[in-house]
Amino acid sequence: AYGDAVSMHAIAAGNATATNSGMAYAYSSSGTASGIVASGDNAYALNDVGGVAQVTGVYAIGMDVQGASSALGRNDGIIDAWAIYDATGMNVVASAGNADLTQNGDITAYSYAGVATGGIAQSTGGDANAHNAGTIKVDGFAFSVGVQANAIGGGTATATNGGTINAFGIHGAYGVVALSDGDAVAGNTGNVSASSIDGRRTCGMWASGDTANASNSYNVTANSTYGNATGITATAYGDAIASNSGVVDVDGYNAATGVFAYSYAGHATAENNGGMVYADALGTAYGVSAFAVYGDASAHNTGFVQANAQFGVAVGVYANTVYGNNADV
Repeated sequence: AYGDAVSMHAIAAGNATATNSGMAYAYSSSGTASGIVASGDNAYALNDVGGVAQVTGVYAIGMDVQGASSALGRNDGIIDAWAIYDATGMNVVASAGNADLTQNGDITAYSYAGVATGGIAQSTGGDANAHNAGTIKVDGFAFSVGVQANAIGGGTATATNGGTINAFGIHGAYGVVALSDGDAVAGNTGNVSASSIDGRRTCGMWASGDTANASNSYNVTANSTYGNATGITATAYGDAIASNSGVVDVDGYNAATGVFAYSYAGHATAENNGGMVYADALGTAYGVSAFAVYGDASAHNTGFVQANAQFGVAVGVYANTVYGNNADV
């Protein structure tokens, strides 16, 4: 198609359901190519086992779910999204309710000159949940994101991975991301890899909100050839907790941090609970780091931590508060 192209589209004022168990293909030479689309007050889309959604365009979205009261998207098959600019495997949006994304299959998203995203759940006024138990591979020019949950309006954003995520971006990459103006939770029990060439931020896991909790119990790697890299990051206005009980391996050029927690007005806690943390950089390297502005900062290790900086400062376990009363390691 010369303009926008859509393979399947269900539209309703009430409930809209789009299900694919075959081949959903869309191509656009000048617009957006969309595979499986559902739009309604309650919108649901399923790419079933054996289903294939393949989209190619200037912009590309494999599955697009737009709901008011609720939006649910599930992939048990294969989704391929290829675009000149932004390419997204699954996009699940609720304008006034909960958004839920479940990815059990295989997703590939490639962007030649924009952002590549495996799966994103976005909610306004509700909770956003994004979970990957399958395989996600994203490759973007600007940056890339494996799986992400965004909540606006006080809801909880939860992004988890129990499968495999490989995220590569020229200028930055993120594996598992949870963003909210309420609570943000990011968890990993699988394999997460984030890598970039010159990204200012390359992060395996990131949770950011009024409160934030990011935890890993298996394997997270982050690498930036000429930029900064962080394995696990939790940033919050209030309490922030970043914890590891698995393996975190980080390589950066300017800076590398294994486990990092930041709080503006609450308690920042960074922990390595019996796991292994490696942080290597030419510049500065921190294994486990907690930083607070007005609250307390705590950094603890009961496992193995190695920080190596060839030309800068290397610290294994670090806690710092600017105006708070207590910093402990």
